[in-house]
Amino acid sequence: MSALAATAKPTTIVWLRDELRVHDNALLAEAAARGGPVLPVYVLDDRVFDAAATSESGGSRKCGAKRARFTLEALDDLRATLGARGSGLVVERGRPADVLAGLCAAVGGDATVLCSDAACSEERKDEAAVAKVAPLAKVWEGTLYHPEDLRGVAFHDLFTAWRTKVEKAGTRVRGDVFPKAATLPAPPAGVDAKLAAPLPTLDALGYDAADAACDGRGDFFAPAGGETAALARLRKYVFEEDRLKDYFNTRDGMIGQGYSTKLAPWLSRGCVSPRAVARACADYERTRGIKNKSTYWVVFELTWRDYFVFYAQKYGSKLFRPYGVKDIRERTWRADPEALRRWKAGETGAPLVDANMRELAATGFMSNRGRQNVASYLVLDLGLDWRLGAEHFEEHLVDYTPEANWGNWHAAAGLSGGRVNRFNILKQSKDYDPKGDYVKLWIPELAKVPAPQCFTPSSLSKADREAAGAGDYPAPLPTQGFKFPDGARPGKKSHQQDRKGKGGERAQIQRKRKQKSRVQASAWAE
Repeated sequence: MSALAATAKPTTIVWLRDELRVHDNALLAEAAARGGPVLPVYVLDDRVFDAAATSESGGSRKCGAKRARFTLEALDDLRATLGARGSGLVVERGRPADVLAGLCAAVGGDATVLCSDAACSEERKDEAAVAKVAPLAKVWEGTLYHPEDLRGVAFHDLFTAWRTKVEKAGTRVRGDVFPKAATLPAPPAGVDAKLAAPLPTLDALGYDAADAACDGRGDFFAPAGGETAALARLRKYVFEEDRLKDYFNTRDGMIGQGYSTKLAPWLSRGCVSPRAVARACADYERTRGIKNKSTYWVVFELTWRDYFVFYAQKYGSKLFRPYGVKDIRERTWRADPEALRRWKAGETGAPLVDANMRELAATGFMSNRGRQNVASYLVLDLGLDWRLGAEHFEEHLVDYTPEANWGNWHAAAGLSGGRVNRFNILKQSKDYDPKGDYVKLWIPELAKVPAPQCFTPSSLSKADREAAGAGDYPAPLPTQGFKFPDGARPGKKSHQQDRKGKGGERAQIQRKRKQKSRVQASAWAE
């Protein structure tokens, strides 16, 4: 053996999943620190990125065309960014264990696979499978706060209790772990062809390009995947349009690109780190001299993302059980395929629900407010299994992540042990879409029906509906109502039940309910 071979350091294969960026990437920082060749890899898992791959129930795809398109765009952007640093990106289809074992063999067999430490059970199974065929090392990535910085702060199942502890402890957000000036060792020899291989197309993955296109009615459509677009969006929202200072007051909007950060799609694929977003907020406060509830609230919502990651890590596969991690069996989910079909299609006869479901199908996006309402309606009004809703979101949301999606649906179903939040759809419509602009935007049948009648078109006479062009809009589905059985634990109340009380006591309950609603609004996306 030559002296050069004896001192050569082994290759680090960086298995990227939802860390599709170069800046502030802990995996790349760790790989660079090891000193040997670095080979970034992304596996298009055929159990997910294939139009024929379906969820456990078989009723939804594991990944819809819009998220697949966004991911391919992110990979294309990442390959270009890595290439500019003298590196590259291998993208292959298959199962992670098979692809990574093949790459280890291709670079000489002494490589180590480096990945982030996943929170959910499916991803952990993949890690275990890889560890059987190659040396596997893991680093923490993807959260605002690093677990090492949370030592001494015990995780609490209730978000507010945990978040308060985190803030009181003065937990810091780490700096950029892999800044622009950082260098990445070149890939090993023998993989040039793989690095140069073209990315798979949507057609090759079985998707119809028409399904991947996004409807432009929402004024925020077809966001380009990738780090470049993510950083541009962050800069535009925070600094160029100066929207951060008003975020808390606008975040419950439903039309347009400016009412919220709209960073969720890029955060979900790791095109921008939550730490970078938090640092941008801090830079804004420092340079603009503005520090208010809005500048705080974006970071608050990033803390929600962390909460769901740590929640999923704590409970593992229990998160996906029909009655949740605590096995709360206070009601039984009913089966109604037609009601589920109508909910998915935006044909329930509840305009706010239908408008949001149609927007989701057309764009791959839905507002915080919309997600709360459609989830409450499916589970607490129709009484259907919450997991069917979570699977539908998994297919259609461009910003899908397992922790946030399943954690939010689990909470919406009242399975976390906290208060159950059942939303009054009609009241929500009048509060957040008072002129009916949003409903009319996505339900053309109701375009000529004035508010507030557009929220209850079934209350109009047949002649009036026909005259307004709403004759084809469906009648409302019968709802089951939400009732706890006798002996239900105190404190587990729905919005409907909270209306009891009188005088000052009632006002206090209403204030608490309003505050709780605001907190819940932050759980879904930003």
